Amino acid sequence: MNLEKLAQKTLSSITLVTTLFTISSTSLAKTNEVRVCSLQLPPQTMLNNEDEPDGFAVRILQGVSKQLNWKLTFIYSPWMRVVSHAKSGKCDLMMTVLDKGDYSEYMTFPKSYIINQKNVLVKAKGKKVQYSGDLEAFMRKYDIALYRDKRVDEKFEYYRKQPWAKLEEVNQIEQAIKMLLANRIDAYIENDLTSAYKLRELGLLDQVEVLSPPLNTTPAYITFPHAGNLVDQVDKYDNAIEAYKKTSEYKELEQHYLGY
Repeated sequence: MNLEKLAQKTLSSITLVTTLFTISSTSLAKTNEVRVCSLQLPPQTMLNNEDEPDGFAVRILQGVSKQLNWKLTFIYSPWMRVVSHAKSGKCDLMMTVLDKGDYSEYMTFPKSYIINQKNVLVKAKGKKVQYSGDLEAFMRKYDIALYRDKRVDEKFEYYRKQPWAKLEEVNQIEQAIKMLLANRIDAYIENDLTSAYKLRELGLLDQVEVLSPPLNTTPAYITFPHAGNLVDQVDKYDNAIEAYKKTSEYKELEQHYLGY
């Protein structure tokens, strides 16, 4: 009888250990190595002074990744290289992306966006540059600079190809700011948050004015390249990010990075 009880106890112990091992193995198996491709677009996504990924979108993704068992690796590159990585399967997520042009042909946009982004015209303070909302008339009259790979909307893409368009393409927004304050251009185009962040960083925020109305307001997303490994997890991501947006941690991020 004692031997029978001992055998049963031993069998129960083995079963418990096996169950725990299975649970542990399953948990580990569900952890995904996730490659995140991004350009630097502060305050949404950037490398900070410690050369670590930072920004509003980065911190949101880091918060959501805990729910989804994603282990994130961030890869920062110029935008066209980010696009190349997405098409060739070298990244699983892209950030941050506007739903423009042919992007949906090689990536999936989730329902949930990170932020509503305003593209604006910025002029030097005191300079007689006016914008009525007629973009064509403005581009015919004034010299404008913008980031080389920046897309605004289809109307702007059409105008920029016209022979009368006076555009200077730059590799970094800092170049456009310097050109503006040196009177080499009349205005530059950038999203309002990135422009304000860079101007504040350079101590030049009080030397410019944002023209009204905005060129457009459009949501920016973290997207899922079709050639990556996460395209089947879009719905899970949507559920996780909507839950995260209800947390106090998310509200603190809004205050820290966006000021509201």
